[in-house]
This record gives sequence, structure tokens and C-alpha cells, in this order.
Amino acid sequence: MAAMDGETAAAKAPTARKNDAIVTHKPRTDMATRAEREKARRIRDANQAYGRGKQINTKQIKDKKLRRNLKQLEAKYQNAALRAKDAEILLENTSGFLEAEGELERTYKVQQDEIVANVAVETAKKRFELKLDQLGPYLCDYSRNGRELLLGGRKGHVATMDWREGKLGCEIQLGETVRDVKWLHNNQFFAVAQKKYVYIYDRNGVEIHCLRKHSEVTHMEFLPYHFLLATMNTGGVLKYQDTSTGQIVAELPSRLGPPTSLTHNPYNAI
Repeated sequence: MAAMDGETAAAKAPTARKNDAIVTHKPRTDMATRAEREKARRIRDANQAYGRGKQINTKQIKDKKLRRNLKQLEAKYQNAALRAKDAEILLENTSGFLEAEGELERTYKVQQDEIVANVAVETAKKRFELKLDQLGPYLCDYSRNGRELLLGGRKGHVATMDWREGKLGCEIQLGETVRDVKWLHNNQFFAVAQKKYVYIYDRNGVEIHCLRKHSEVTHMEFLPYHFLLATMNTGGVLKYQDTSTGQIVAELPSRLGPPTSLTHNPYNAI
């Protein structure tokens, strides 16, 4: 046992050269500043999460122009990985949610009063209550900036409002079934899937267009980065219409019958 310990100690001990210089196989980091160590850690974490694999060894490349171009390319990859890692703090792909503390707790049993009692004061001030018990059930949609609220009642009641200030934008009574409502690219226009066709209204409640190619629509989604209004009707046909040109871009039959839901992927906006 003593011999083995001696061998281990001898193996770990640094070797000395003829000029009495000590050779160590571990890189010296104790001389680096705190900022340099932090930068090295950030680069290491960024490469692990968003790296493109092993870097190219440019020292063995004789062509100066090629070596310079590869160095610039590697620097761009490194910068992109660092920016992607730094952007994680924004949580741009993560929406708000409730997280259960135990296995037996169910988030769907949480009441609004419990949420208000456990959030910040400024967040609790944003709470508002609407009593809409006559012309419902209601559908709602928020504008892209989260300020404007669009409401659509099953019995034909449609209204817009600035929920932060409590100001009513417009209110119309269509007198027929409303299946879905959706804001378009901004808070100036919105679409309403009515009993037979889809209609476009401005923020004052004035009818602008009637989309007769979208009949008996039950679900709608708007793709803001593509300016496409996606609809699905009772027959399960998915249609994409370009709201800038008014043309039908695609018409895809799902052959699955009436749809139960329709949404878009926030990762690729489709």
C-alpha cells in the first residue's frame, strides 16, 4: 500500500528538466484575473450549448488568405454562440405558466384570488374583471403589444378595449353566430369568423372586407411575420390568405373532420 502511494505521489509530482525548470501539465489559471476566468467560463458554456463542434486548427494552414478567412469565420461562430447564450436571460420562447410545488398539486385548481395574493404588487394591479354572462360564451384575443383586447361572444357581440386604461374601443352587435375572433398585424384591424363567412373590421367596428372564400370557419390564426391569415372550417380545410394582396396562398384539406383547435408555433411563427 505504501509502495502504491509512493508511485501515485511520484506520478502526480511535476517533472524537472536539466535547467531546473518545472514542467506542469495543468494550465495556469491562478494568474488570470476574475474577468478573464469569467469570460473563459462563458465561452465554454456557450460552446457546449450552441457550439458548432470542434474548431478548425488554422495554424496548420499555409495559405494566408484562407487562414485569415477561417479565423474570421470561427470568430463569427464564437460571437454567435455567446450572443445566443446571453439571450437566454430574455426567455423569449418561454411564456408565463404555473408550476406545481408537489406531485399532488394541480394547477387547474388554482383560483384567481390565490394568484393575485402571491404575485408582485404591480402585477396584481393589472387584474381586471369583466362580467359577460348574457351573450357568451366568449372568445378573446390580445394584440401583439398586449394592450388591446378583442372579445367575441357566441351570440354576435364583438368588442375591443384597452384593458390597461379600461377604455372601450368599439362595440358591435352582429346578430349572428361568432365562432372566432383574431387581431391582424396591428390593433387597427381584426377578423371575425361569423356564421357563413369571415369579415374584416377596422378598430371603429366598420366592415372592410368579406372573405367569401373562407366559409363556415371555426378557427383562425394570424401569422404576423408572413402576413397570412390561417383559417380552418367545419370540413377540416386549412387555408392561408395573404392579407397584403388578398390572395389565397395555400389550401390544404386535413381529411380529419371538424377541427378542435388551431394554433401557431412561436419558434418558427408557422
